Amino acid sequence: MHLSGPIFVAIEGPTGVGKTTLAQRLATRLGFQLMLDPFEHNPYLSDLYNEGAIARSSLAVKVELTFLALRVAQLHDIADLLAANTPVVADWGLIKQPLFAADTLPPAVADRVASTCAMWAPILPAPDWLVAMSAPVPILRQRIRGRERDMEQGIPDNDLLALADRFEKAFSVYPYPLIRRSAATFDSLRDIDLDALADELRGGIRAATRDHGGDARRDGPTMPASTDHRPQQNRGGRGAPSARRPG
Repeated sequence: MHLSGPIFVAIEGPTGVGKTTLAQRLATRLGFQLMLDPFEHNPYLSDLYNEGAIARSSLAVKVELTFLALRVAQLHDIADLLAANTPVVADWGLIKQPLFAADTLPPAVADRVASTCAMWAPILPAPDWLVAMSAPVPILRQRIRGRERDMEQGIPDNDLLALADRFEKAFSVYPYPLIRRSAATFDSLRDIDLDALADELRGGIRAATRDHGGDARRDGPTMPASTDHRPQQNRGGRGAPSARRPG
């Protein structure tokens, strides 16, 4: 059964966890509008992977600020869809922006990106439900190889592990409704798994609708503004592209 109304579901997790595949299938199953992370529209992304370590530092600022602009713009599009009573499922959430910025930028610059996200968050649509995906590094590596994006193939395993750890920390303090799934046991291409997730979302949305007098939406920022998810050290080093992009 399809749901209607201004409902926003986002899917997040580390590179290779299967966000886009799940979003595509879940949107079809629920009858929601699909919105995909606009990472392919970032003109600096391929340069970040192709240039050396010296160039990477300056390019990273362009990459992160461009991503932020693209994502804020898409969240405005999502707000318009929700205002038109169209439910949305997206393969990303604003929660990812400070996590990746912390990996690519110097700490002071990453802090400014995080502060900018916190400034925008209260006036942008926040997911009513976040599907938090995780996976062991061997599964992430297998899926990255399988989708054959050249820019991702050189990501070191320790970078994948560091990124997965950052997402786990962010998920652990996420203050709004969250559904956990691990790619070690969940397969979005398996109908029984997809149906179970869709049913869980339908049940949660119906309960929220009852609690809010017919409106499943809630107000609030996408992420806690004061939470710092920067790693204490960059375990991936500077010699190879990080697991940061694309998400």
